[in-house]
Amino acid sequence: MIILFAPAKAMNKQKTYKYQDLEFNSKTKNLVCKLLTLEKNEFINSFNISENLYDEVFGYYNDFHENEGYKAFELFNGEAYKAFDYNSLSSEGKKQLNDKVIIIDALYGIIYPNSIIKPYRLDFHTKGLKLVTYWKEDINNYFSNLDDKDILSLASKEFNSLLTKDKNVVSVKFIDEINGVQKLISVFNKQMRGKLLRYIVDTRINRIQDLPIEIDGYYVFEKTNNEIIYLRKQEN
Repeated sequence: MIILFAPAKAMNKQKTYKYQDLEFNSKTKNLVCKLLTLEKNEFINSFNISENLYDEVFGYYNDFHENEGYKAFELFNGEAYKAFDYNSLSSEGKKQLNDKVIIIDALYGIIYPNSIIKPYRLDFHTKGLKLVTYWKEDINNYFSNLDDKDILSLASKEFNSLLTKDKNVVSVKFIDEINGVQKLISVFNKQMRGKLLRYIVDTRINRIQDLPIEIDGYYVFEKTNNEIIYLRKQEN
């Protein structure tokens, strides 16, 4: 079982490492060069950021070759990553994680938990770059060449959509039902993806069919060939 995970915009810069070229290094460098050709207003519009953020985000690319490297699962600090709590994993747990998880990414293409990356900001919806088209063939070829063909997606549709229909992808969603009304609450959904990943690593689950029936108050509510929905009922 391969587990698909998403990167995060929030970052926590701690221990630095010597940068190592990743699988699609030349395509990453091409993107960095492309971004550096944008005028300031183009850059701000493409990234949909405020002018106050321009210097920081542009600096990721302008100083790319000099910037420090960080381990991916230590750098990313979104809700899913905080819930996962990478730093509390044992050495064996970190090895298992790296063997199971692949992050699909708009700048690097493919990232593993132990990959050394540089701070950046880029997603597949960045205007004017057509990043889905840029990466789709390479990412699908990469997954096609893996021995394990079962993919559990703990990422959003943005990332799932890059994989073609011939890939055996099962996505997971966490829904809250409050006073009889069902709703996907983004922050809880992200946190639970992180907690489910941690559960998988801690219990050494290797098959999608062995996922827990219940986790942290969420129970399997619906299961199809391509989706598992967990539901938590609450009353106010």
